[in-house]
Amino acid sequence: MMERKEIVEVTKKKSAAGFWVAVIMLVLFSIAATVGTFLGASDLNIGITAVRCAISFGGIFAMAKLYGTDFRFKGKEVIKGLFTASGLLFLAECVWNFIDAWKTPEIGFGQALPGVVIVLIWGSGVGLYEEALCRGALFNTFRYRMGESRSGIVKSIVFSSLIFGCLHFGNLIDNPHLVVSTFTQVIYATLIGMTLACIYYITDNIWVVSILHGLFDIAAVVMGCFVTSGAQVFGNQDMTILEAIKASGVYAITAVIFFILLFREFKKRGIEE
Repeated sequence: MMERKEIVEVTKKKSAAGFWVAVIMLVLFSIAATVGTFLGASDLNIGITAVRCAISFGGIFAMAKLYGTDFRFKGKEVIKGLFTASGLLFLAECVWNFIDAWKTPEIGFGQALPGVVIVLIWGSGVGLYEEALCRGALFNTFRYRMGESRSGIVKSIVFSSLIFGCLHFGNLIDNPHLVVSTFTQVIYATLIGMTLACIYYITDNIWVVSILHGLFDIAAVVMGCFVTSGAQVFGNQDMTILEAIKASGVYAITAVIFFILLFREFKKRGIEE
């Protein structure tokens, strides 16, 4: 058996490797997105989505080899995970996101259908990539490093979600005038990241959170396919402080609920401090 010092060294090395997997995933997609922009491809481009998926599968495979995490797709377990209390609650958030982003249709379904299909493919790719990166790689790496205690899991959820949220500061590059909107997105992305990390821990299934994440993003933009201006994540006008509080408040409340569900899961598994 390995001595404690050897175990610590192995843990540090594997943790470092896990963080490098996340960095490589992020860098590879940044390069692909930059090349796509240079070639005139938007984020909704099918090729960009294919690159997202390829990087996601590569990252998932690397993490499975590194930590022995089971990322196999099992249909019954995915369906079961979606219909847990946490899964259903997040589906309710998806509905809220859809209602909040509602636009009065200007064109019919047949005319909007090609755009809807593209948005569905795009959302699926984004959900898979961001979950493979932030829950598959980052959360599992923090979890491996900090252990399976309650405090270790909570810290892993918070730290991985903060990174996920802060990645959205990159939106200031394309929209430097939308300061309040971007900061607000960082806040609620962090909160949503926490809820997704809780769901991932409860369901122990990366595909459940990938599907939920994809549905959440699709709900935010799909109605843009029914208006002539198209789907837009950001508008041209910055948020007011009151709008920012409204946008973040719902996710702050639901994050608290998800942490309650998380601690119920701790009790169910007999996880101590």
